Amino acid sequence: MTVRLAFVTDLHHGSDDETRRGSEALDSLARFKAFVAYEMPDAAVDLGDRITGEGDDDAARAAEVAALFARLKRPVHHICGNHDVKNLSVADNEAILGQSLAHQCADYGGWRLVLFRARARRRKGLFRLKDGDLDFLADTVRHADRPLVVASHIPLTGQSVAENVYFAKKPERAHYQEAAALRSVLLGAKVPLVAISGHVHWNSLAFVSGQPHITLQSATDSSATHPVGAGAHAMLTLTDETIYWRVYGESPFAAEVSVQSAGRRWWTPGE
Repeated sequence: MTVRLAFVTDLHHGSDDETRRGSEALDSLARFKAFVAYEMPDAAVDLGDRITGEGDDDAARAAEVAALFARLKRPVHHICGNHDVKNLSVADNEAILGQSLAHQCADYGGWRLVLFRARARRRKGLFRLKDGDLDFLADTVRHADRPLVVASHIPLTGQSVAENVYFAKKPERAHYQEAAALRSVLLGAKVPLVAISGHVHWNSLAFVSGQPHITLQSATDSSATHPVGAGAHAMLTLTDETIYWRVYGESPFAAEVSVQSAGRRWWTPGE
């Protein structure tokens, strides 16, 4: 059975700056809504940073985004990004979105979507997990009886961001400080696994001992598509044999990985 999940991330509804076209957020989300209406995926996933987080207007802007998401005629799963909780609490976001933002799993066909809603607010300038975050992921991976799609706002790999516009000079802000522990937990999976996140504003595919880790470009970032926002959104198509990822917008990208390889671990000579 084929499973299809649509993704969007980092809308950053708010003011424009040098690279973020926050004024394009609602238009970009409207295009995502049309995409979902046409493609009719099993569900849509919002990876977070719906707003930029500028102060008094945050709740109103978050509500505008939530109203558009609510019009999608498919199940929608939300994750909070760091900008969503800059001035609003997780509880505030739950009230605006009308859904719990605790960790969650949802089964679609033969796949399990894992919504890893770890703490997204920086502590002393760094992203750190809170008590229970790693335990939830470890328990989910340990008891998995089907392949996993792990969705998060912040990437779980700790991959290089040396050329990234936002994080090249502050790479520690591109991942959790517990990245090594997160990788260890994921590598313990006995089933195929693919991880998908936002936050870093670019399209990428990296492998951690065979497991594919994907990041999706921000919907409104213009660093790669100047002077307009990228308008990025994606479809993940899952079958018994393949994991197919396709990004639409001003900077399209596609990748295909076999399910078999996503469940295999690389061998290190000498082991």
